[in-house]
Amino acid sequence: MIAFCTHCWAEVDSESPQCFRCDADLLTDARSYEEKLIAALGHRLPAARVRICWLLGDKHILPAVPHLIELAQGETRFSTTVFPASGREGGCSLLSLHEVTH
Repeated sequence: MIAFCTHCWAEVDSESPQCFRCDADLLTDARSYEEKLIAALGHRLPAARVRICWLLGDKHILPAVPHLIELAQGETRFSTTVFPASGREGGCSLLSLHEVTH
């Protein structure tokens, strides 16, 4: 199965202990789940970034707000198609996340 290195976004085998491109240790990444989701905003595939935006909004991960704002400002398609991040009841948009932090 194909997976992506969460450090350089190279395609790697999901069973591989190390990234072939950047040599990152894929088995002992000490970052939290939230930190990995935020890092995934840098994924090279736009569809992957859209899914990550949705997850961050759905899970109300407030440390992601500055990163989401930066993404929305830099890529118009995200500000118009991703937010609100979750269409389900209880989901939150970038605006509501931003209001909570200010």
